[in-house]
Amino acid sequence: MNQQAFRSKNNTLKCIQPRVFKNPEHQIQLEKKGYIIAQGLSAENIASIEKLILQIKVKDNGYTSPSTIDFSADVSKQINDLLIPIANEICNELMIDYTAVLGLLMTKGVGNNSEMYVHQDWTLVDENIFSSFNIWIPLVDVCKDNGAMFILEGSHKLSFTFRGSYIPNCFPAIDAPFNKLTCLAMKKGELLIYDHRCIHGSPVNKTQNIRPSAVIAIAPINSIKYHYFYKDDNKSIVEMVADSNLLTQITSQSELIDCMNFNNTMRVIQEMPTISEAEILNLIENSPKKQSVLSRILAFLK
Repeated sequence: MNQQAFRSKNNTLKCIQPRVFKNPEHQIQLEKKGYIIAQGLSAENIASIEKLILQIKVKDNGYTSPSTIDFSADVSKQINDLLIPIANEICNELMIDYTAVLGLLMTKGVGNNSEMYVHQDWTLVDENIFSSFNIWIPLVDVCKDNGAMFILEGSHKLSFTFRGSYIPNCFPAIDAPFNKLTCLAMKKGELLIYDHRCIHGSPVNKTQNIRPSAVIAIAPINSIKYHYFYKDDNKSIVEMVADSNLLTQITSQSELIDCMNFNNTMRVIQEMPTISEAEILNLIENSPKKQSVLSRILAFLK
């Protein structure tokens, strides 16, 4: 994966990020929106995931929660070991030099506590050079009523931020976010591949059935993987080199930082970059969803 560079108007050296998708149409949509939806898993792969879900007895806990919290380390490893080869098949078919890093199940329960708040996913690579993604696979048909994914299209192009354990959202709260983000209704087994920088979330599950999904983090093969912790005592961010074992441990312990060994620390960052309210509002105002609503209003008034 070769990096090209150019100098901006202020003479800063910047990297042109390498192409991600083999299909040019996928690449165009990624650059514009921050995600693609691709054809789904094979029936065999869907069946193998569903078999495991039955075997480990996934239940409704009323929240949206990852399997690394809901289950033991042994079960989490079993889930990861099943999903990683499936994700690598997807990477080999659709992407250029990407590999799976961590796989888990994400179960949305039923009821008012099942909303997944609007957020960005953790920083996994040096985003000045590379892009990392999640492959999100619903294991039932999804729509706005049972917790489809909602994304702020183009939000992967907002200002750079660090994201990780205990780091607060680096963008201002969005009022009534699910009225402003784009709902991605999908069929069971379809693939949503989205940039970790995308602002996204999912509303409450209003149905009577849980919404299971598989999530696999992927990154360029030759990239260093990182994780970031916020240390409130000195208001700093700690950068660590991460592997799948560390990431599994991180996602399974809510009070991890209190017992964390920081021997793998690469650097301590004193500044916490943020995304301004003006950036968010400008993106929302120019979003395809907003323009679509305005077009329908204008058409009605004619």
